[in-house]
Amino acid sequence: MEYALNGKRKTLNLASYPDITLRRARELRYEARKLLAEKIDPVVARQAERRAKVTSYETVAYEWLGKQSFTDRYTRTTKTRIERSLLPRPGSRPITEIKVDEIRDAFTPIENAGNLETLRT
Repeated sequence: MEYALNGKRKTLNLASYPDITLRRARELRYEARKLLAEKIDPVVARQAERRAKVTSYETVAYEWLGKQSFTDRYTRTTKTRIERSLLPRPGSRPITEIKVDEIRDAFTPIENAGNLETLRT
């Protein structure tokens, strides 16, 4: 869908035919036109919506811990290790913004302390 906002021409890709029905494409076009009527760029709105869905590092860590079949004691120990060693650095930032080096840096103090068995978990 082509549109103009603030004097600039832009294109909003709704989807490809086999992936979306004609009815759904029309609904998406209608929603985009409503945003344009309010002077909101539909591309920017879609990007903001996607960013809002992005999961934080903290959420992923706790989801991982919840999926493990550890004993209660080991779960508490692992949770404490996550909170002390891993969460302070990246914390609640979106997972897509975190670089590998930051995670590696979080593990370095554990490695330097000689607790290699702790890193195995």
